[in-house]
Amino acid sequence: FFFFEGVRPFATGASAALQRKVYAVACANLCAAVVLGGLLGPLQLYLRRGAGGAAALTVVNFVYGGILANGLAWLLLPAARRVRLFRDNWAARGRNRRRRRLAEQVLAAEAPLPFVPPHGERIARGMRAARRLRARGREHEAARDDVVYTTAKDVLEQAEAHDPSREAWDAELERRTGRLGAA
Repeated sequence: FFFFEGVRPFATGASAALQRKVYAVACANLCAAVVLGGLLGPLQLYLRRGAGGAAALTVVNFVYGGILANGLAWLLLPAARRVRLFRDNWAARGRNRRRRRLAEQVLAAEAPLPFVPPHGERIARGMRAARRLRARGREHEAARDDVVYTTAKDVLEQAEAHDPSREAWDAELERRTGRLGAA
């Protein structure tokens, strides 16, 4: 009927329950990183006062930055992917709606199609011709009621049976050539 563009799911292999568990772990990871940052405040003050605390403070800040970045990445990367997929799927659904509406207009067209000004009349003529051909084909199929195939007879026995279309072909061949063609 028309080209249907499928939407992409967020995750194909994971169940919704597993996805919720992953989000829960990611939220817990970020919360733990924030709590750890709060607990590191007094440690940072202690390390700043000490004589050899500058190197230790640098290491603590570096490790904490990595833990915080990891917690944020576990939440922000899937969120960014979900937003992008939502946007892409929204656009695909819009294209599908437009295609369906256009296909319905084309299939129902008897008059010139208003949505394609230079080609509307040509498309409508083609659709009318296709409808006429389809109607003629259905009439032709309805006229083939006398054609019967059965497995009760051998193929050779069926070939020798009365076949109106073959006899009409042979008669036309004989009329045109003056002799009976080999069948």
